[in-house]
Amino acid sequence: MITTCETCRKPFTARRGSARFCSDRCRVAAYRARAAVTGATPRGATNKAVKAPPRSLVPAVTLRVPPGVVPDAVYRGMFRIRLPGGGLSAMVNLTRARDALRTQWARSERKTQFPELSSPLRAAVSTDARALSEQHNAREGS
Repeated sequence: MITTCETCRKPFTARRGSARFCSDRCRVAAYRARAAVTGATPRGATNKAVKAPPRSLVPAVTLRVPPGVVPDAVYRGMFRIRLPGGGLSAMVNLTRARDALRTQWARSERKTQFPELSSPLRAAVSTDARALSEQHNAREGS
């Protein structure tokens, strides 16, 4: 069966009906051309070996960054949380930053609703151990 090579456009005799290239050289050239457009990394290669795709091919992504989350000045895609004291937290990704904001908000809500129980651990530690043991003994005795 005589077919035309997809890379060099020369006619060749195909050994199989699904053959698309006349030689390994043309097959590899086609693969590298596809990888340059899609940004795929060849097997065994490091990211340094493959150039990044042009910015025109990379779609722009708009992130919805909540107030209180600040993009990191050095590392793209990393964020810091503005702490109540005005400082910044360690670097986290956007999902972890949102989780931390939710936790921070829940703590502040709990403090405003129950000021005497600002920390569950503090409330548990300050409880009189004798009173707890007396309650336990009273339950077992009855």
